[in-house]
Amino acid sequence: MTFMVNGALMQFKVGNTWVMVDEAFAVSRLEPFQGQRNVPLNSDINIDFNKSISTGTEYEHIVVSDESNNPVGINKSIQNQKLVIDPISDLNYASSYTVTIPAGAVIDNSGNYLAHESVSSFTTRGEFDLSISLAKGWNLISLPASALRERLLVLWQ
Repeated sequence: MTFMVNGALMQFKVGNTWVMVDEAFAVSRLEPFQGQRNVPLNSDINIDFNKSISTGTEYEHIVVSDESNNPVGINKSIQNQKLVIDPISDLNYASSYTVTIPAGAVIDNSGNYLAHESVSSFTTRGEFDLSISLAKGWNLISLPASALRERLLVLWQ
């Protein structure tokens, strides 16, 4: 039987003794997040866990792959509760990528593996920061100065 005491999940262990339930080892935050669009080409992938981590037996099988399922060259590092994946080269414009973390890739400080593989996908930004169509009577002088400082695709109609 489980219950809450001062906001903590507890359970009976033996007789009248109760103990705090240990939170299962899991991913707590992923950046870029699942389905995120317009991710910068030079972004690192940061996976936060709810406990301190170290390398597991499947650490070398952590993979970032493109939309054709080709692996992307990456460097990996662990910083306390965070796994940082740094693509060796900038990613491609307007492309989808999938990050796969096998269940045995990292372990918590108690030696627990993730309960299951973690898979997440994201899409990088397009080549242009802004795309506009100008009809008769409009010109680039009509645009705000901030728009002109960006990579701009202009289509004349």
